[in-house]
This record gives sequence, C-alpha cells and structure tokens, in this order.
Amino acid sequence: MQLTVRQPSASEDAKHYTTERLRSEYLIETVFAPDDAILTYSHFDRIIAGGVMPVSKSVELVGCKELASDTFLQRREMGVINIGGKGKIAVDGVEYDLKQYDGLYVGMGAKTLSFTSDDPADPATYQDKSEEGRLEKYISEQVDTGNNFATVEEAEFLFKFIN
Repeated sequence: MQLTVRQPSASEDAKHYTTERLRSEYLIETVFAPDDAILTYSHFDRIIAGGVMPVSKSVELVGCKELASDTFLQRREMGVINIGGKGKIAVDGVEYDLKQYDGLYVGMGAKTLSFTSDDPADPATYQDKSEEGRLEKYISEQVDTGNNFATVEEAEFLFKFIN
C-alpha cells in the first residue's frame, strides 16, 4: 500500500501557481499499479482517493502512521467501485463478489479489508474514496448494478453517490 499525503495550500497562494505547480499540487497521476494500492490522502477534505489493482495476490488496506490508526477504517468509511474484471472484497472475513461497475460501501470500524481478482488476465480494478466516518458502528452495503451502465460516466455517478 502506497499512501501519498498532500497538505492544503492557501487559496490566495494557489491563484499564482503555474500550470506545472497546480498539477503537482492537485493532480493524482498514478491511480493503479499491479498488486498494489495507490492512495492519496488530501488534507483539504481529509479524503483518501485512489485505486487498488490485485492481479496475482490479495491487496490489503491497513492502518498506518499517517492515519494514526491501527486499521485503515478505524475512524474512516469507504466507498468502492470495481471498474475492471470480476473480483472480491473481504471485510472482516465476509467476502463480497463484485463484477464490473458493482459498488461496496464499508462503514467505519471494519478491522480487515482485502481485495482480490478472480482472473489475473482480467483483473478487478477498484476505485475507492474514504473519508472520516460518521456512523458509530460498521455496516457494509453492496450495490449490484447488473452491469446496466451505458457509460463510465454513469459508473462514476454511482461512485459519487455512495460516497
């Protein structure tokens, strides 16, 4: 798991940034890497956005120093959409099968969170967003789209909705 931390900048300062500086401060260029989680923690809204792409092994999200937590979702909640091949997300030992464009909401307090792909030739590619938790206890909710999206934009709308 790779976690990049971005500090906020003053809006008055940002008005004077060059295009190169704006891109370096705000653009998340790399979202997916095989058998890894690439995450960006922005202190603007205290969100973590990124991607998980398990190919040949399970990828687990864990607590770390930057989150000051023992587990990834100790004080956070998360929405995930699979934009790739079929895969599974295990939350505290309960597996959820996700096909392309299916989503999963994972509430605050989940202790273990791991991602796998069913087929390494067509890996699951999970786009995720996590923010500070609002619920007192952990709940998971799967969204099965039935692969009825006509466009990626519709899938992105669902991603925004579950977050």
